[in-house]
Amino acid sequence: MQKSQLHQNFTNRLHEEVMILLSRTIMRRRGGAVWVRHIKFHSLVRRAMAGEMYDRAEKLAQDWLQFAEQYKNENPYAGIYYGEAIHFSHMSLGRICAHRGEIEKAKQHLLDADRTPGSPRLDSYGPSMKLAKELIEKGEKEVVILYLNLVAKFWAKANPKSQRLQLEKKALLKQWKAEVRAGKVPNHEMWH
Repeated sequence: MQKSQLHQNFTNRLHEEVMILLSRTIMRRRGGAVWVRHIKFHSLVRRAMAGEMYDRAEKLAQDWLQFAEQYKNENPYAGIYYGEAIHFSHMSLGRICAHRGEIEKAKQHLLDADRTPGSPRLDSYGPSMKLAKELIEKGEKEVVILYLNLVAKFWAKANPKSQRLQLEKKALLKQWKAEVRAGKVPNHEMWH
């Protein structure tokens, strides 16, 4: 094995060990701001996914879901981050399943991601479409269309402050469903 490969292996292992310790610390810690702990989980899951450390990402996403369930009623901020935990954890778990070839599980996680009550960030910027894109590329159009129908409940819900924005989101969802029915990945920044 070359020196650079040894260094990379060591770096990856060190990174994984740090993430394990952080996850354990977040889960065990009592007190402290729940929202900060949610942000840490989100960051750790994203990093593990980006580093293709799927076993670690899976454990982190499961820990995040457990943590979110445990603290969802602690205070108003915990409820806000609960919605993101449900959505992004299931999206990550689904992408891991798709990577492993477990398409039925990936489809279920896509639908479970929609069990979110929403959050200010999800309501504004919208849901993640990464897993939906991967499933379209594997020929799973119907579950993606179902997901898009379900997403409307929090992303394109009635908003008395901005009816125009609500109508734009509904039009975008309608356009995306037509593209997915045609077997295409929608050509929009949220899908890439």
